[in-house]
Amino acid sequence: MNDLNEIYELYVNDVFRYLLKLTGNENEAEELTQETFLHAIRKIDTFRGETSIKAWLIVIAKNCYYSAMRSPWKYPAELDDNIQSEKAEDNLSDCFVDRENVRQIHRILHNMQEPYKEVFTLRVFGELPFKEIAELFKKTESWAKVTFYRAKNQILDAINKEDLK
Repeated sequence: MNDLNEIYELYVNDVFRYLLKLTGNENEAEELTQETFLHAIRKIDTFRGETSIKAWLIVIAKNCYYSAMRSPWKYPAELDDNIQSEKAEDNLSDCFVDRENVRQIHRILHNMQEPYKEVFTLRVFGELPFKEIAELFKKTESWAKVTFYRAKNQILDAINKEDLK
């Protein structure tokens, strides 16, 4: 159990920051962080050590986030209202624009093919270095950089197409 406590202490902040970037809400990020570590504890025997523990936890966190987004009863509409009221304290117009941009990027990511979707998500939202992304996919660091660059360009092209409509 001591090892699990060490893992938690080492990586809880990284997982939380990743989820905070995805959700934009501290409460939701905290809940998903706890869910991530609960899944990790349950599945620790499946960890093969082919990637870093941090990369493994980030993948679990991403899956928890996607599951939560598919489950409207898990995070009810009141939570969205809370997000709105918390952000309203900041500059409202900036909040709206940023939130719309994030939603637009998430919509585009949802339709993007793998591995571009995964590499972009791990790099931008997970803040993983290219080296760790490469390890996760069992590829080179150059592959991770090129894949990220291509994903970024796909997103920019999609945004430009949407803006032209």
